[in-house]
Amino acid sequence: MTKISAYEGSKALTFSSLNEIHGFAKMVTKTDLAPKGYRGKPEDATIAIIYGMEIGLPPMASLQNISVVNGTPTIWGDAQLSLVQSSGKYEYHKTSYEGEFPNDNFKAKFETKRINSKEPVIKEFSIADAKKANLWGKAGTWTTHPKVMLSYKARAFALREAFADILKGIHSKEEMEGEEIINVTPTPSKTANLHNATFENGETLVKEEPTTEEGSVIENNNQNGGGDE
Repeated sequence: MTKISAYEGSKALTFSSLNEIHGFAKMVTKTDLAPKGYRGKPEDATIAIIYGMEIGLPPMASLQNISVVNGTPTIWGDAQLSLVQSSGKYEYHKTSYEGEFPNDNFKAKFETKRINSKEPVIKEFSIADAKKANLWGKAGTWTTHPKVMLSYKARAFALREAFADILKGIHSKEEMEGEEIINVTPTPSKTANLHNATFENGETLVKEEPTTEEGSVIENNNQNGGGDE
């Protein structure tokens, strides 16, 4: 049996083994309280909880905030920011805009700084950048909330660079949605060998590679994905 280190981020719920996580996932995914994308999918929920444990999210928060975009685990941007803010290494952040909308030079800027770092990390994402990535004008949030999406891109880039040790390289959901080409080289982690793990009851977790069409999203039906503006 694959052993999982006890999660201590929540006083109400802790796990000490993969079997316990899977049992919890089986229970939750049978209820209407489970996010839509995980209902009836205890194996997916198990993996999501484990990903969450690695970055410091409690089990239910993991299910609410982790979803799969183009076969890649992602986290809602607000949860990403929350993890950074509660890390003890965060000093500040601010979002600003420059240029005239909707000209190509219009851009969102996100600035953040770690405690004890000499300089802040500043990232930008412009309408021109969005057009190069074939995101500008795409159906969905890029059409309904284009300025916010520009800020999400800038925010994700800045947070992952400034707080790589906290976020472990996980992308934000808003950042990845709409991307057509994704090149992800995951770092070794304790989830690496869980795809064929065996539980105490004899069940085997076989997690096949996603077969959804390129660009599709496994939604977790989170309604709290708003920005910080």
